Amino acid sequence: MGPPGGIINIITRRGAATGVESRSTIGFDFSTTNPEDSFGYSLQHSVSGTEDKFDYVADFAISKTGGFFDAEGDRIPPDPLGQGGLADLRSINLFGKLGYNIDENQRLQFSFNYFSDQQDSDFALSRTPSGDKAEARPGLVLPDQPGTENTVVNLAYNNDDLFGSKLNSQIYYRNYSTRFYPFDDDFGTFGGEVLQSEVESEKIGGRLDFNTPLASGDRLNLLWGVDYAYEKSSQPADLFDEAVFEASDGLVFEPIGTGFLSPPTEQKNLGLFAQLNWNVTDQLVLNGGIRQEFIDVDVDDFTTLAGDDVTGGKLNYDATLFNIGAVYALNDNINVFGNFAQGFSIADVARSLRTSPGGSVENLSPEAQRVDNYELGIRGNWGNIQASLAGFYSYSDLGTTFDSAFTTIRDPQRIYGVEADLRTQLNDQLALGGTFSYIEGERDADRDGDFESGLPSFQIPPVKLTGFVEYEPITGWENRLQLLYSAGRDPKGDGFGLGEVESYLTADFISSYDTGAGKIQLGIQNLFNTQYFPVLAQVYGGSQQYAGQGRTISLSYSLDW
Repeated sequence: MGPPGGIINIITRRGAATGVESRSTIGFDFSTTNPEDSFGYSLQHSVSGTEDKFDYVADFAISKTGGFFDAEGDRIPPDPLGQGGLADLRSINLFGKLGYNIDENQRLQFSFNYFSDQQDSDFALSRTPSGDKAEARPGLVLPDQPGTENTVVNLAYNNDDLFGSKLNSQIYYRNYSTRFYPFDDDFGTFGGEVLQSEVESEKIGGRLDFNTPLASGDRLNLLWGVDYAYEKSSQPADLFDEAVFEASDGLVFEPIGTGFLSPPTEQKNLGLFAQLNWNVTDQLVLNGGIRQEFIDVDVDDFTTLAGDDVTGGKLNYDATLFNIGAVYALNDNINVFGNFAQGFSIADVARSLRTSPGGSVENLSPEAQRVDNYELGIRGNWGNIQASLAGFYSYSDLGTTFDSAFTTIRDPQRIYGVEADLRTQLNDQLALGGTFSYIEGERDADRDGDFESGLPSFQIPPVKLTGFVEYEPITGWENRLQLLYSAGRDPKGDGFGLGEVESYLTADFISSYDTGAGKIQLGIQNLFNTQYFPVLAQVYGGSQQYAGQGRTISLSYSLDW
């Protein structure tokens, strides 16, 4: 996918400025509706420091979550819509970074991150719930439960004065895999198999950019450069004996073979970009840019799980994208802004082919999705009050949705909405604020110019309101009460994901106290133990309508030394 213009700057933690610093944290959590079976814990230790021209950071964390329970005390089953959810999960995270300041302008930095989680549950999703929510049943027999493994290695070189420009460069490698929860293909989309898939991906890439001043006083700057990525991915699947699965009522998964849910695919992305930033006056800032994107996709021949042979091949995409924006300060407290940016992405080629009987890469549309995005807003800062209001609109002639058989649908789409936020510091002890988000989307299914069908709620969320109150009665004791309201939504049209979604309201409480010998933090999720169903669960409904977590308490202690 091509960026719509602009720069994303990710800054990870640097080593302590002098000497060595360490932080150790221990924590645990549990559900108040079933403390014993929901108990989980976490341990983390980090160390950072600087020695002459070197600085370093090392971090190690392990955690285990217990079972998840809803407000009525019932166990929430593994999430069939994703990687099984976060219950009964063991995880480990390792992070390390070593930096070397060659001189006052040059820096070399190497970082490594490894993350792994693995579910270990005795419970499966009940195929025939007795009520209006998904239920868990004990007795799961599954050789490989859902899990994720991700390794990222990154090497960066920066030079703050290379022939008058600032240079930022990096190369990276990522090895990623994630195994999903198995499902029974009742509709026959994938040959009627009982299957469990795993996404496997290797990616290598790099980026080189220069920030070149074109006028004195930092009033006019040009950011320009190139980025490249090569990714090799596939989605193999384990197949299970359907007779054993049915006889055990969905509890026992006995392997009988393997196949591919999505074919092995190679993708190359090359982008050339230039972004101009011009401080025209003290009140007016203009920016604009251009990006040339090239994407090549190469798909192997393969056989779908339904037994259909699909001919692979190559697809080539390219696009020239533009963005322009402005910020104008009406006075010292208020400024207005507006932006136009184009985005570019291709459809999931592998997904499009896995349900294509007798299909071929040549039959796919050679056109990529181009999205035009518009934004207009105002923001203000009056010392103890900060607020913003923005409206946005996006349009694509080749929007992407999926039907209940996971077939790709391409037709015109428009998405629009309004976002607002407010924060006010009433005094040294008390602050409050909140956010408002409204998003709506429609599609022109028959391409007659009339956007008569809504977009599904797994793509367009309902109206969302948040609010918070922060109170610090004494120095070092911070408290926050926050509310989340998700409104109902009833998109127009008939089809998958277009059913009515009901509203819900939840509250959380967070309190932390700095004892001088470490910090203690208490968190209470779903403070009032509300029984509710998340939006995505409502969209899928039936046996997959899992409830949200009931009241959950977490407590941690961290010490810097």
